[in-house]
Amino acid sequence: MPSLKENVELLRSRISLFASSVRRSPAEITIVAVSKSQTPERIAEVVHAGIKNIGENYVQELQAKYKVLSHLGIRWHFIGRIQTNKIKYLVPIVYMVHSVDRESVAIELNRQAEKYNRVLDILLQVNTSGEQTKAGVLP
Repeated sequence: MPSLKENVELLRSRISLFASSVRRSPAEITIVAVSKSQTPERIAEVVHAGIKNIGENYVQELQAKYKVLSHLGIRWHFIGRIQTNKIKYLVPIVYMVHSVDRESVAIELNRQAEKYNRVLDILLQVNTSGEQTKAGVLP
């Protein structure tokens, strides 16, 4: 069975081949490993194998993992649904928020980021179908 490092190398190789086939640079593509319910030890293994971008779904798990792993230079991504009252805990830790689905969340992220004199990258979730059961802002 291949090691974690070998699997990461294989993944990068496959990304490189695919990127070339669509005339893109592999350097434009970021691998984000999701750490949901993984131990800090397992996340450290992934980082040592070459993945520095780690995504987490839950604020409390992110805080706990950040405290243990802050020495590894991880670029944390928040990928879960955000509760406005927990944003203040995210902003000092995360590199990017992937799950902004409401204007109020974007406004609060910006307000908190200003306290740290930073601009926080976000990905906006857009509900293109207009379905009431789907999250996201309307186009």
